[in-house]
Amino acid sequence: MPSALAALLFLGLSLSQGTSTQKQSLSKPVIWAKPSFMIPEGKLAIIWCQGTHGAAEYQLHFEGGLSAFKRPKSPGMSNRVKFPIPSMTSQTAGQYRCFYRSGELWSEPSDPLDLVVTGLYDTPTLSVQPRPEVISGEKVTFRCRLETATSTFFLLKEGRSSRPQRRYGNI
Repeated sequence: MPSALAALLFLGLSLSQGTSTQKQSLSKPVIWAKPSFMIPEGKLAIIWCQGTHGAAEYQLHFEGGLSAFKRPKSPGMSNRVKFPIPSMTSQTAGQYRCFYRSGELWSEPSDPLDLVVTGLYDTPTLSVQPRPEVISGEKVTFRCRLETATSTFFLLKEGRSSRPQRRYGNI
């Protein structure tokens, strides 16, 4: 009886170790663009993807397209790679995500990076309701208009590097 108990205990420990390795996952990579996520038309943009030190390969996916770009880890770059876009256009603007591989495991996708091409449209007008000066805590509505047709607007707070607020239609 004691040998059967020992065998069951050993089997249980072996199974629990096997399931813990199956649940192993890689941390989500970080994605960013240089010089910024807003790039003038025709200029160079570099998308960076950073994973862990054990990463062997990185992939960049362009949302809404069928593009996926692969890069092996560069020697000298410990845990990140760059994906250059030589000339920004309306076709290269959009949402990007990156992944990395370590061994047989692939990471979860990064948070999305919205890459915006500037200089294609006229400058929109921005108005504030009820008025530009408000009391702290007071509700404010921003309205953005553009005479020429477009469907996407990005609202940014000056001096902040946080993600922009994206809205569709006239806001």
